[in-house]
Amino acid sequence: MAYYLSFLILIILSRGSGVQAAASSVSTVSKLSVEKGKSITVPCRYDQRYRQYFKYWCRGDYWNSCSTLAHTNQPKISGTVLISDDNTQTIFSVTMLDLKPEDSGYYWCAVETTGQDLRSYLHLSVTSGSPGLYVEQQLVTGVEGGSVTVHCYYSNIVAKRWLWCKMGIYYAPILGRYSGMLDGTYVTSHQTIDQNKRHILTVTLNRLKMRDTGWYWCSNGDLQMPVHVTVNQPTTTQRTTPESTTTSTSTSTTVIPTVNHVTKTQTATFISEYLDVQTGGSITIPCHYDQKYIHYVKYWCKGFWDFCKYAARTDITMATNTSISDDLIRRVFTVTMTDLTPADSDYYWCAVEINKGPDIRIQRFYLSVTGAPGLYVEQQQVTGVEG
Repeated sequence: MAYYLSFLILIILSRGSGVQAAASSVSTVSKLSVEKGKSITVPCRYDQRYRQYFKYWCRGDYWNSCSTLAHTNQPKISGTVLISDDNTQTIFSVTMLDLKPEDSGYYWCAVETTGQDLRSYLHLSVTSGSPGLYVEQQLVTGVEGGSVTVHCYYSNIVAKRWLWCKMGIYYAPILGRYSGMLDGTYVTSHQTIDQNKRHILTVTLNRLKMRDTGWYWCSNGDLQMPVHVTVNQPTTTQRTTPESTTTSTSTSTTVIPTVNHVTKTQTATFISEYLDVQTGGSITIPCHYDQKYIHYVKYWCKGFWDFCKYAARTDITMATNTSISDDLIRRVFTVTMTDLTPADSDYYWCAVEINKGPDIRIQRFYLSVTGAPGLYVEQQQVTGVEG
């Protein structure tokens, strides 16, 4: 995202003569494509210092010829352009209705100041046919603890690199199947091509939190499409667990992973499982492996793979809050982490050590240690008798 903002600043400097460095205090997407007759909502992010300042939207190839179409002090300048300012999120949004091809051009998000106004520009292209990049809905809604899915359609024959971004944070590059964390939210995605040869990126935000409300966008090549996600609190009928289960004092969550075995000559996209555990709780994780690795050393490590630090190994005892045991008959080694704290939140890997080659990464997890987990059981291990 730092690269993207730097690139955006360079463009602004080339189009607006004498623009101050403070122009970077306003940011937005850079290029949009919309079908005629449709509408588009554009988010414009600004620095929190300008919460109480007036914002406006203007059109013009260059800043000194920009004509104001909407202003937060005069919201009804035009009947087809609407503007609203959310100074809690420090984003003002502009909606353009019933777009026509002649609406194509350069537009500017701007903040009115006592000195030189702050601004950032974008290009809008209104097409007669299918736009280059679009979504079915710009505004999507989910409930806390649930998920939302967004489908991004790219009409060009050759798709470039997909990006999924949260405005004002950073982006996640999407290559093939993707699974990982974006600003604390577990994001999964996959790509397909439909019968009309449209490239489709499907992104799902999982285990939603109220703070996930905000603007996102998908991007392919130089095109972006903004999407607003609203997270509501679930109603009584939407709750999936009884109220009484939220008061447990000792909680933990486990996930039985789908196993991905990777040899020296194989590559794979690793699917992250998300583990949500309460502070002070414990977690036990099974890691299944192929029978050819029965007599190899297994280990559990913390962090991104290239910088993964050992937390437990089957060949030595380590002074950590993590223990490991290997069941050679069932071909599964088990990792137990106890007395968890928020500092334990991170990526973790089940792995097999290979002496003369790259180690085998079996499964990746993301562990989140929080005050109250989203899903848990009272006991991870239960016992019964035959019959």
